[in-house]
Amino acid sequence: MQSENCNNLAKTPEDSKQVAATSQLEPKEENLMQQGNKIFEYIDNYRKNIRNLRVCPDVVPGFMSQQIPEDPPVKAETLDDIMRDVTDKILPGLVHWTSPYMHAYFPAQTSTPSILAEALSAAINSICFTWASSPSGTELEMIVMDWLARMIDLPDKFIHANTSTSGGGTILTTCSEATLNSMMAARKRAIDQLRVMNMDECYHESDTVINAKLVAYVSEMAHSSLKKNAQICMFRLQALPVDETTGGLRGATLLRQMYKDISLGLVPFYVCATLGTTGCCTFDHLDEICDT
Repeated sequence: MQSENCNNLAKTPEDSKQVAATSQLEPKEENLMQQGNKIFEYIDNYRKNIRNLRVCPDVVPGFMSQQIPEDPPVKAETLDDIMRDVTDKILPGLVHWTSPYMHAYFPAQTSTPSILAEALSAAINSICFTWASSPSGTELEMIVMDWLARMIDLPDKFIHANTSTSGGGTILTTCSEATLNSMMAARKRAIDQLRVMNMDECYHESDTVINAKLVAYVSEMAHSSLKKNAQICMFRLQALPVDETTGGLRGATLLRQMYKDISLGLVPFYVCATLGTTGCCTFDHLDEICDT
């Protein structure tokens, strides 16, 4: 019954109109193999010649509006026309992250296997938000994350296969999204624990009131996304000074600030250590932080 319902989802009149409108934008004279060969040839040429391209573009804000029409297309264009636009209008405004002369931010290399994998993933386009929506996608993610955890020698409590704990990893789109998710999970856990540990004080308080007491810690060299994520979660974030010699956050510095905040009635609940800061690639002292 469930399969029948899924198969019939796109059989309403409105869905048919939408499919028909979409098909008008798809070139009919070329098939997937012909188009794919052109795309992969373009990719191959780009990768071979990337060292000859200017890494940072010589453009000013708003340049793209002079290149692209204000209204979207209503008729299909050939792939050749589209790729001509990519070459003439898109590439000149790109920062070429995979260039051998790109030394800013962080490494962002790609490879032939990853390019092919992206194409295969886009073709299958399985939406993996639950096990039911994609059993293979869900279980493969868990297995691969366990591989990674073992490669970097994480404790067994971070392994999906260890059924005695609730630990395990997940694949997210960016580091910023990952820290936001960790903050939200830590906040929920802290609020729940405070209700249990301080029944008299916290039982009748709203989550908002308890949340106002929470405080998180990072080094002053930490990525700016952590400050933004703390603003989203609406709790305090302390950016602590780093060691002048190593450039990393020391455990003693963290401990002093935690004691100070506790004396003010605040509740320390979250620490994010950075291993390789964006600004100067310094490392917080993870061993000291873990012992705090």
